[in-house]
Amino acid sequence: MIRRPRRPTIRAVWRWSRQRLGLPAGMLLLGLLLRSQTSAFARPEALVGLLMVAVAGCLLAGQAAWRQADRTRLLAAPQLAAMGEPLLGLRQWQKAVLLLAALALLVLAAARPKGRLAVATVASEGIDLAVVVDVSNSMRVTDLDQRSRLQVAKELVGRFIDSSAGDRLALVAFAGSAHVLCPFTSDTATVSTFLEDLDYGSVAQQGTQLGEALRVALARFDPRAECGQALLLLTDGEDQGSQPLEQAAEARRRGVVVHTVGLGTATGATIPLYYDLWGNPVVKRYQGQPVTSKLDEPLLRRIAALTGGRYFRATSAAQLAAVLADIAAMEQTVSRAGKVELREELYAWYLLPAMLLLALEPLLRLRRPRGRRQP
Repeated sequence: MIRRPRRPTIRAVWRWSRQRLGLPAGMLLLGLLLRSQTSAFARPEALVGLLMVAVAGCLLAGQAAWRQADRTRLLAAPQLAAMGEPLLGLRQWQKAVLLLAALALLVLAAARPKGRLAVATVASEGIDLAVVVDVSNSMRVTDLDQRSRLQVAKELVGRFIDSSAGDRLALVAFAGSAHVLCPFTSDTATVSTFLEDLDYGSVAQQGTQLGEALRVALARFDPRAECGQALLLLTDGEDQGSQPLEQAAEARRRGVVVHTVGLGTATGATIPLYYDLWGNPVVKRYQGQPVTSKLDEPLLRRIAALTGGRYFRATSAAQLAAVLADIAAMEQTVSRAGKVELREELYAWYLLPAMLLLALEPLLRLRRPRGRRQP
């Protein structure tokens, strides 16, 4: 009697599809869900790690093929199954998929995925203030209570940043040329970070070009802005022919008030370039004679007076209190009423599934459970 082959039942079809299609379908649904919620990455350079995941996948595939070839070369499949040897088929493929998916999710979480864009309209009151700091070699002079002029300038600016909530600040460093280290921003933490890194090497070209510093700072102001605009210049005032008074006149024409802070003493001191092995300063010389740097107060007073600002001599941090109060007394108008882009952090949606997959991967057995031996 010839038996007809049994047709696969619905239960058998379900078992087969669950074993072979369940994991890929779950991974696909998870990927579609995360992709629908993610619109951008804050650190896209971290996505390079996906290449490492691809390399790991190739290595796992090569290792599986190599192990399978070795086993089939020694024993047939029935003998391997009877010995409880690892099944180098579906289960191993599932374990590899779980591991690679977890690694990929960790890489995506490290790239800081962002949610969809939400636009909020905000209005803030404050002024635009550009802080211009001299970082030339003359700022190395230690004639302010045995501290360098640049150290005192950074302390004054740091205290000012702490009290400037609501204002937009910019940081400009200058010597023989001027560079904008930080454009206008209301993020005081960012300005403080740039201030900490401010040093004599922030500007490669040496010299003291006050006019160039004022020109570069003025270029950052928006002439259409409705808020108050001011510039805080911290220097010893020893200009080298850069026509700062012409730039001060331009600032007055544009309505930008320039406050000047003089750093140094009238008697001045020599400029230490570096210190030798014994801690003695090696000073700057010109034609064999030590160069002395003095505070040029008249020039700084003229720049401030020309723009309607004030001049202050920084002998201590307390001297800056007056200029801070003067700037705070400026007209505070609604200067920045606009739209702010906000995106939700979604890294947890990638990190938690990755942890779950890593926890599930060891639970998949590669060996068939052995039956109990009969006594």
